Amino acid sequence: MLNTTEKYKIYVTQEMKKTLIDDAELFEIKKSDGTANLNSFLKQLIVNYIDEYQKKRQDLQENVLSNIRECTNISSDSATYLASKISSTFIKANNYTGTRDARISLSVSGNSYNTMKEIEYNYLKSGVPLSQYIYELFASYLSIPRNRREQIILRDTYDKIHDAINHNHIINIISTSDSNKQFKICPYLIASSKEEQCNYLLCVDTKNRKHTYRISRITQMHNTGSSFKSNQKTMRKLEDIAKKHPQSVDKIISATIYLTDIGISMFNNISKNRPEVLKKQGNYYYFKWPRFLLEDYFHRFGSEATIISPPETVDSMKSFYENASNSYNNTILI
Repeated sequence: MLNTTEKYKIYVTQEMKKTLIDDAELFEIKKSDGTANLNSFLKQLIVNYIDEYQKKRQDLQENVLSNIRECTNISSDSATYLASKISSTFIKANNYTGTRDARISLSVSGNSYNTMKEIEYNYLKSGVPLSQYIYELFASYLSIPRNRREQIILRDTYDKIHDAINHNHIINIISTSDSNKQFKICPYLIASSKEEQCNYLLCVDTKNRKHTYRISRITQMHNTGSSFKSNQKTMRKLEDIAKKHPQSVDKIISATIYLTDIGISMFNNISKNRPEVLKKQGNYYYFKWPRFLLEDYFHRFGSEATIISPPETVDSMKSFYENASNSYNNTILI
């Protein structure tokens, strides 16, 4: 059987194209050189989202059509045409309304080719061109919160993980965090990071040590079929982590940090992965938070934040800034 390939040109706004590329990068859909593989990403988007999008489109058009028929006496064909035009306008108006001056060259084959043909043969009504339909599909997709968009793009991985969770099956995974190692884990739940809008698998290994893996960084997964006994105490601990910081099951530390007035302003403004404050006393802030996340957050503060305790975090931050200083001192100016 021939593997048919077809190419399409889709015109979108610059903002839309940039956001689609950002999603491809964030969800780890990349080429071998590490850059976003937009074509591969869009093929997955179209195949995985088409059924949900078409249902949304039909439901919207039926609601509009019902309202038109209640308020007017125009013919059935005219009402259907008008409902289609209004639905399309609504989809565009609620997302991207700029000039569509950015071109995307889309090459499809296999499942994505079949999906494009399904759209052409079944879903293009009232004279809507294929490129317009795909543009509106992209706009609809981008109206969804990013953590939900990730679930659409990585649907196969999500389905396998949910199946393993529902049946308490042990799975083997490989993650980009250590691509040379296979991890055998007992999956408990998937949680979203509010700030990053990424999704994480919270689990334990066969020795009941807690772990978390970003879903988009799981490159391979195998369901062993072997079962594990779910532990309610473990579940409660993982659920608590999921609410606060699903991206880390690192050691929780008690930390005291002195913030300058500028540092306080930075802390109030930098919301991504911001640790929860336990209490404040003037410029002194107190935390109970995973060590790695706390240090990573305050790396960007420079002299506007000083770690007072614990000692291991003080030493870690000193080393971070010393290494940065040494790097600049050893830089050869061109």
